[in-house]
Amino acid sequence: MTTASESVEATVDRAVGCPVFHQDFSEPQPLGCHWALADRLREQGPLYYNTYAQGYWIFTRHDAVKDIYKNPEIFSSESITPWDPEPIYRFVPTQIDRPEHIKYRRILNPWFSPSRMDEAEPKIRSICRRLV
Repeated sequence: MTTASESVEATVDRAVGCPVFHQDFSEPQPLGCHWALADRLREQGPLYYNTYAQGYWIFTRHDAVKDIYKNPEIFSSESITPWDPEPIYRFVPTQIDRPEHIKYRRILNPWFSPSRMDEAEPKIRSICRRLV
């Protein structure tokens, strides 16, 4: 059986010759236009290299992204945008890696468990209906 890190490393090894482009995704775009681009990239290939800013990889397959999240020693969550790779802030818990991430998840998980979400659904729907 292939481990997660072997899967990610194999994907990166196969990246030699992968599509390369230069696009600044930080520029304002029409609402929702990113969905069509994401669909097109996903249909055309499993990964890309964008030369914008310091350069970064774009993985389009669920299994690869899942493996990436399981390998913080290779892929960090500390920077979520290539145009600001060293932000002065960190969104907790999404922009912190292990072991700190685990500490926050243990605190937050009970509040967002499936049963808690089921309990909250009527109130959330009521608020959304009122707002819409």
